[in-house]
Amino acid sequence: KSGLLLDMAKDLPGANSEVVFPDHSQRPYPTVHVSPLPQSGLGGQELLAALRSGDPPIAGMTHPSDPDTIRLDVRLLEDEEIEAIGTRLAELLG
Repeated sequence: KSGLLLDMAKDLPGANSEVVFPDHSQRPYPTVHVSPLPQSGLGGQELLAALRSGDPPIAGMTHPSDPDTIRLDVRLLEDEEIEAIGTRLAELLG
């Protein structure tokens, strides 16, 4: 599932994206990390706020060690939900 989101996010001109496995706490599941680039005009907190305030709202998280990277866990989502996240990321960072 994380591969689907990465495929949608990996070529966005306003961000770097990658799948991280295991996650930051060494749990055995992948998360998609999206780091906005300066040219996007968004920092991590601004991107997170924009995702949360959209329709549909998208939950993500940061980590104190890297507050400018948004971590997205899509393991329990349906493909349509993942595609909605990818579309919103493209709107914000494309």
